[in-house]
Amino acid sequence: GLLSVESLLGPTFNMGALRVAIDILWPLGVGTFKTLLGVYGAKQFNPVTQQEKIEGYFVTYTGVEFLGSFSGGFITALIAETNFPLSQFLLAFLLFIGLVLFLFGTKRYVNTTIMRQKYIFMAESFFLGLLCYKSETTNNGKKIRASPPGFGKTKRSNGGDIDDSIVDSLIQVLWLIPLMLLILPYNVGFSQIIVLAIMQGRYLNPGRIPEALNISFSLFFVGIWAILINRFLYPFLAKRNIKIATSHKFALGSFFLMLTFAIMALINYFIKTNYQATGHSIAGGWQYLGFAIAGGTAFAFSAMNELAFVVAPYDLKILGNAITLFLGVGIANLIGATIFRTCEHWFLTSEGNKITGIESYVLTQSEKYIYLMIFLSGITMILTVLPPVKKFIARIEESSIARAKKIGAGETLEADEAERALENMEVAE
Repeated sequence: GLLSVESLLGPTFNMGALRVAIDILWPLGVGTFKTLLGVYGAKQFNPVTQQEKIEGYFVTYTGVEFLGSFSGGFITALIAETNFPLSQFLLAFLLFIGLVLFLFGTKRYVNTTIMRQKYIFMAESFFLGLLCYKSETTNNGKKIRASPPGFGKTKRSNGGDIDDSIVDSLIQVLWLIPLMLLILPYNVGFSQIIVLAIMQGRYLNPGRIPEALNISFSLFFVGIWAILINRFLYPFLAKRNIKIATSHKFALGSFFLMLTFAIMALINYFIKTNYQATGHSIAGGWQYLGFAIAGGTAFAFSAMNELAFVVAPYDLKILGNAITLFLGVGIANLIGATIFRTCEHWFLTSEGNKITGIESYVLTQSEKYIYLMIFLSGITMILTVLPPVKKFIARIEESSIARAKKIGAGETLEADEAERALENMEVAE
């Protein structure tokens, strides 16, 4: 907002301030907010007795997230047409109002104690587990011997120095890494929807709605699908005792993503053939068909957040969500950007010239990049419908829920016993 006011931060545009905002403040703010919000909301439900409500919450959360992104982008883009500084300050004002409203409900929230010392011992178990030796506590003191990497060797029951329950929690949350890698191709593909939509939008006949606002409708349809799924589909299935497996939710999301890219490939084809035949492009409204189908990715997004919450131990939900965002958003976007740069020659003409307009766009091989995205989406869809993969995901979910039930029933260390165990470990250190 400050940068949008002419000469406010200097006689020339302050690139340093822009880099601080984009490269530091924005990632810190958005990363922290997205990591905490979904988990904090889900923690208002009992993870054992209210499992169905948690599933519904994450679908609703997905809808609100995408509809909020659409509303913010749409409204500010409209205002920016006439008053750009006002559009930026409006965003800051809305964030402030949201913070105030959140603080008003503080007394009604379910809050948990942050066990910082537990996280320290967990980090210690993680790094010791990567080493090729083991430190054992015996009657004659500590002994060091060769040992293959593994977190189990750091357990007190195996001669290590760290309480078994802490190591078990670490192992449980680390299962999210292979789970998120399983759907990484899907997330890479989704990260490129906006990239391709913006590129195609430049060479479509503009309608009454500006191109920038057209793109935001991709977020709108994901939000609408999420609301419809939670409001109608899941209750309809619940009445018939039908529950969609998590792996199949990923498959459904991947299927709709693949369909979206297929529609983009058709639009790409019609742009080129229509221009070559008539000298004109096609109507920009065709993009809405792809955006509407892309709304089906709400199945996968809600499942991804729900899976992270279910698998992570109760006191490590935030860490579980952070792992999910890091692999599902951060790494996926980085891989997507790398693939785009690697395949940049597909967006050049046969003479190696850059795109300058529709007349040069129709001479590129842009459809090859869309086919690549279809392939990536198909990988996740095929993987997640395989029975072994379905059983693998279900087994991790079931073991996580069973462990949560044991803790709730007092069959493992209660909170006060865990605190005493941590204190004993501190004394031993």
